[in-house]
Amino acid sequence: YGILYLVGNHGNNNNTKRQISTNLFQTINTLTASSYIINERAINIVLDNINNYNKEIDMFFIEYIQNKIPCFYIYPHLASQVSSYSDILQKNVNYNLS
Repeated sequence: YGILYLVGNHGNNNNTKRQISTNLFQTINTLTASSYIINERAINIVLDNINNYNKEIDMFFIEYIQNKIPCFYIYPHLASQVSSYSDILQKNVNYNLS
């Protein structure tokens, strides 16, 4: 695996996720990189390519990792994200990801 998401925004498009077992899904379009486990191969991709990348880290994960190395999420989520200020959106947000 590349990334195992403990929480995330996996979207409503069933073409971007595939159920593997009761609580495990494969993903190619998970946003909200707030709680995850990343393996050595995937972190090396990050370290080798992140310096000149101009978008958010979750977009990097989609473009460089999720589409190249199998990535998964657990549902129901094992973590949650509280309402807080988003540096990206420059406002308070609540993604309701619990």
